[in-house]
Amino acid sequence: MSSDQRTSLRIALSFTAAFVAAEALDIHMSFIAALFAGVLAAGPALAFRKLATLPILMWAIVASVGLAVQGLEQSPLVLCVLLLAVFYVGFQLCAQPGNESLGLIVLAGYAILPDLFVMAPELAADAARWSATNIALACLSVFVMARILPPAAYLGKQDDPVLTTVIHPFPAAVALLAAVLLTIAFQMPASGAILIGVILALRADAGGATYLVKNRILAMVFGGAAAVAVWELIGFAPNIMTVAFATLCASWIFASRIGSDPENRDLAVKSLNALAILLGKGFSFAFEDTDDLFWTRFGGVLIGLAYACIVIALVARKPTSPRSIAGSPTGQEASQPG
Repeated sequence: MSSDQRTSLRIALSFTAAFVAAEALDIHMSFIAALFAGVLAAGPALAFRKLATLPILMWAIVASVGLAVQGLEQSPLVLCVLLLAVFYVGFQLCAQPGNESLGLIVLAGYAILPDLFVMAPELAADAARWSATNIALACLSVFVMARILPPAAYLGKQDDPVLTTVIHPFPAAVALLAAVLLTIAFQMPASGAILIGVILALRADAGGATYLVKNRILAMVFGGAAAVAVWELIGFAPNIMTVAFATLCASWIFASRIGSDPENRDLAVKSLNALAILLGKGFSFAFEDTDDLFWTRFGGVLIGLAYACIVIALVARKPTSPRSIAGSPTGQEASQPG
């Protein structure tokens, strides 16, 4: 087995194992397990000690969100300022190599959970357990698969010059805060899918606004098509083995591009992210309204994507330092600094 094939298989198996384990254990918000497993497996290898701290960090974030919402319930302006500051730090972390997963945990926790605590404060303890368990399953699957199929080297462009992201962390934080407030005010269904879609679309990236919008739309199309195919396949044989098989096949499509196609790696990663979000209700076909829940979630991701694309078009700025390799978003080689 070649190094590329081993890498692709490791990513697909990590993604599938985390998601199927969360569904089999009946852990709510199972898309978190799949999403973070994909992000961690496709990124630089992390030591076990760092992986082990992520579930604890997620639990601490949930607890702090609960305390903030409860303590500042009568001071919404102060709560908004606090969330804005946290979102700014989260987007800053996402722009730093090696801290992407940490930034994503911070953003996801503080964006998704306030709505839950406002609408159903009695679920605070359950939310902490669900979130921490999903992250733990993601970390465990990545750790185990890395031992079975050791990564040769990180696939990302660590030797690229540092890029100034086209979306500055502050306007990205403002946009995410506005999205959080809108989902709470209008009590929008699938608010978690909407907000995760906004976060993933606004994270630090290279390329101009046109490239970013096109990249995210294509990722949604590819990831959405794969999710629909998985959903239809599960309908023919609704059991956990079908879920595992269908998820592995769908994730392999994108993992194989991540492992062997550097030019389209970024698109494949984002397509895998879209697949994870949309499969969040994967094994809940036992409930009568599952089909409605899936399509509601699909619509939520589309709303989040459309909102993020508008923000990108309005506030994106030109990167100050292009990529140094062929196959970059601009399709041109960078000039060497001199």
